Amino acid sequence: MKKSLILLAILLLAGWALWQAGQPSAGSQSLPAWPQPELSKAADIRIDGDGIAVHLQHGDHGWDVDAGTAAVAADAKAVQQLTNDLEDMRPVRVVARDASHDAELHLTPDKAIRVLVKDGTGKVLLDLAVGAQGSDLVTTCVRRAGETQVVAVDRALLWQLKRLPAGWQAPKEAAPAAPEQPAAPEPTPAKG
Repeated sequence: MKKSLILLAILLLAGWALWQAGQPSAGSQSLPAWPQPELSKAADIRIDGDGIAVHLQHGDHGWDVDAGTAAVAADAKAVQQLTNDLEDMRPVRVVARDASHDAELHLTPDKAIRVLVKDGTGKVLLDLAVGAQGSDLVTTCVRRAGETQVVAVDRALLWQLKRLPAGWQAPKEAAPAAPEQPAAPEPTPAKG
């Protein structure tokens, strides 16, 4: 009988703990609505800040990156990876409700990386300030234009955004290998 009462008390306590875990806490944060941009229509991507200035444009033959004096072909896979990550990212938690933590989140004007994506008509599809990578190494702190709240999104974006313009260029095709030349015959020592 005593064992049954102890077992019942343990089960009730475990049930109560599970129920409490499912209840919202008084300090819980509601995540903002996060509209999914249609970046398949992207035609212009600008990445500016923290010493980085990259301009990617989509033309008739694919993506180009502004290399300073002229536009050169961009690495289509790298651009696709970036647009996929920007399109698919979702907020996982609110990091700050206002600008009071911008310095530690790398969202000050001198540290933040601004990502501006437009379609072919110039309509803004996405405008973000990107800050520090999360301590978990898979999230990134971002603030959408016009908002004060900072959220951690479920994508590591900085490794892509910190590329210099040369890092966005399409890989150069390898030159064809020169045919092998037959080895010169070994000189024979003179007798004498």
